Amino acid sequence: MKYCSSCHALEADGMGPPLGGITNLLSEKELTAFINNPSKAIESGNERAVSLHARYKQVMPSFAQLQENEVSAILAYVHQQTQLNHLAALVLNGDTIQGGLTGKLTPPINKSGLK
Repeated sequence: MKYCSSCHALEADGMGPPLGGITNLLSEKELTAFINNPSKAIESGNERAVSLHARYKQVMPSFAQLQENEVSAILAYVHQQTQLNHLAALVLNGDTIQGGLTGKLTPPINKSGLK
């Protein structure tokens, strides 16, 4: 997850969409193709890729340098965490994203009352 966690979380929005649940929505082949060349997915008109690009205003860098077993390990971890924590994938509804950015990228800080 060292390649993913700087931009993604499992449940929360970041610079990119949350990854939890994605392995229940897309096949390993589809996810691997996207990880290896996100720009190609957008250029091909892939509805999810285009919608996410429109929402997040950036293209994920290519991770074509990763070996197949490394990508499989990342996806296995995401899938295991999805199952363990009952995570649902970010749902796309046409051109809109349900459950996307809420205006804040981090939860509010609770003041402790200490001075």
